[in-house]
Amino acid sequence: MIRFYPLRMSMPAFLQTGVRPIPLMAALLRFPDQLVIVDTGLYGEPDLPHELARLGVSPEEVDLVVNTHVHPDHAGNNRLFTRAQVVVSRVDYQFARSYCYEIMNAADPVEVFRRYYPEVREDRLPKHARHAQWLARQYWRDDLLGRPERILWIEDQPILPYPAKLQPLPGHSPGHYGLRLDTHPSLLICGDALPSRLFWKSRLRESAPRYNNEQHSASKQLVEQCDGLIMGGHDAPFWCRDGRYCTHAEILLNQPQRGDGR
Repeated sequence: MIRFYPLRMSMPAFLQTGVRPIPLMAALLRFPDQLVIVDTGLYGEPDLPHELARLGVSPEEVDLVVNTHVHPDHAGNNRLFTRAQVVVSRVDYQFARSYCYEIMNAADPVEVFRRYYPEVREDRLPKHARHAQWLARQYWRDDLLGRPERILWIEDQPILPYPAKLQPLPGHSPGHYGLRLDTHPSLLICGDALPSRLFWKSRLRESAPRYNNEQHSASKQLVEQCDGLIMGGHDAPFWCRDGRYCTHAEILLNQPQRGDGR
């Protein structure tokens, strides 16, 4: 049995882009022999430590952190988990590091943003670029993910607790991944490949810039093939069969028997 705890965090007002408040989401997964957290929110915000404390968990107890991608609202609190190993894409980290260094020091952030996000609409570039420059200056640090010796790059095929699997979901960023559990019910934690139920099987699109539109559309189609639970990066988990939110604080996931009989 795996226990899944959705962790809801508030997004600061200066990062809100819509009419309704947009949350940040993380997930705590209690496997029989490991404690795993997926995404860690924005640095300096108190919600994640409070949510963990509510569940009786201290950051030092967490064995593994999985980051869906290297954006500050998804990896900002990695530094809290000093004992954990961190599973994340090397491609995504290298892209984020290069981009952040360029844009934080740029006299013309629009030119930098256009090079890294060439498919963003021209009329939206100035706003996105100014916002991105501010975020990079405020939040980027080379050890955003944690201590280098604790990092397990996805490209090196790290071993995850059974039956968790990494699902490539590029588009929002070049090395974006989801975490899939082939349990009953199944679970896909998909980060910003589908940030909210609002975009489930819908032609609506999020306001956040995309690294690659074609990849993002293909990743969204993969997510929409799921038949269990989905949790995006900015909304509560919901059931694929009917779109209802799953409002339980603790969700039990039944593990299939391993092929080796364990």
